[in-house]
Amino acid sequence: MKLIMENWRGFVKENLEDSEEERIRKDMEYERERGESSGRLESAKELVAANKFLNSFAEGLDEDNLVDLDSEFVFLHVETTFNHAKHSHSRESDLPGSKFSDRYSIDDSLMNLVRSTVMKQDSERVDAGYGIVHKWFNVNMGVPIGLDSLVKAEDVRGKQPRDFIFKEPIRNNAEIPSLIDQGLEVHPIGSDNDDSSDALSDPEMAIPGEKYEVRQPLKVIDAPLQPTKIMNLILVELGELADGKTLTSLITMFPGVNEPEARNKKDYIEKGYYFVTGKS
Repeated sequence: MKLIMENWRGFVKENLEDSEEERIRKDMEYERERGESSGRLESAKELVAANKFLNSFAEGLDEDNLVDLDSEFVFLHVETTFNHAKHSHSRESDLPGSKFSDRYSIDDSLMNLVRSTVMKQDSERVDAGYGIVHKWFNVNMGVPIGLDSLVKAEDVRGKQPRDFIFKEPIRNNAEIPSLIDQGLEVHPIGSDNDDSSDALSDPEMAIPGEKYEVRQPLKVIDAPLQPTKIMNLILVELGELADGKTLTSLITMFPGVNEPEARNKKDYIEKGYYFVTGKS
């Protein structure tokens, strides 16, 4: 009996020592991860603070704003990130352009769509002058994600296109450098000028907090939109985080077939397309 008790005490002591070692190991692992997380967050704040169009979000950033897309990219998600997708590419929008399905009307579903797109294929990396951008064009998502709004002019029969000046509020001023780089006109909202006299000629002219709109001359016809499984996504690099990953910000995302050389709606018109309105 004495031998049994001694063996039992030895067993308990051994397990207590193992449990203590495991607790210490877990505590060290937790502190290491917390340190890495803190370093990543601080480096993200520095990168965002250095960006003229995003710096107002820097101070309030937390880990929830940093979404891992894959082993390379981290996505900056702030309150204005998906405004363009939720407004200009919603089914309720009267603006010419492709439309997301209703299930992509909230940030969580759009965030999942971004992550799925990045996981589907590698990006095309381009030095755009204002920064390094990554493009995922014509990615087949396997299921319908929205409605396409483009039709080849040569395929239109019996309908005449009409001119349309596309005016769209810029809901995320971080897009302004890209829009100006594309040769598009960016105007202060409320401007009565129909010419280019008050268009910004340089992104540095944009005043943080001010509201602007982009203008593009289009040709449109009344015809139904067509279901599409095709997704397009463009991200811009903000810089490298403390964990070695690349912090990115959304430039644009939209459903529908994309001409790789077309950077905006105006380019599609020049390449022989019309935009359909969705009306009969």
